[in-house]
Amino acid sequence: MKYDKPTSTFLSLRLQLRRVASAILNSDDEAEDALQELFVKTWRRPEGTPGYYFNAIRNICIDALRRRHRNSGVEDMHIPQSDDTVEHRDTIEHVRRTVDRCLAGNVRKVFEMYVYDELDYEEISQRLDISVEAARTAMSRARKTIRNKCEL
Repeated sequence: MKYDKPTSTFLSLRLQLRRVASAILNSDDEAEDALQELFVKTWRRPEGTPGYYFNAIRNICIDALRRRHRNSGVEDMHIPQSDDTVEHRDTIEHVRRTVDRCLAGNVRKVFEMYVYDELDYEEISQRLDISVEAARTAMSRARKTIRNKCEL
């Protein structure tokens, strides 16, 4: 059977991508879901390179972990006051200062909407009048910049 280029590339990388997703998510079922989401994206971006697929699966997995954390009820737990929470707040404040200093334009707007306002990429793309893929790319750039600046 003959496939188009994106499908052929995806299928040739599928096992490696699945291993990456399984390692990040610690769940075979969620890894399969991530692969399916990535496969749908290959139709939207036919010029994808192998690097694109690995970056995309990583970002999809990070989004899944964020949703898992959000749905776990952690936000509703009472956290006792201790030195750890002060340290945690200092770290958050450091990241916010880094964002203010190092991110600009749509990259900063996307980061703030995604992290602070907890909007998904579709909502961000509608509000900023950009494509969903542009929102994901901006978020990827923001993560990379913050990771490099904060040495996380």
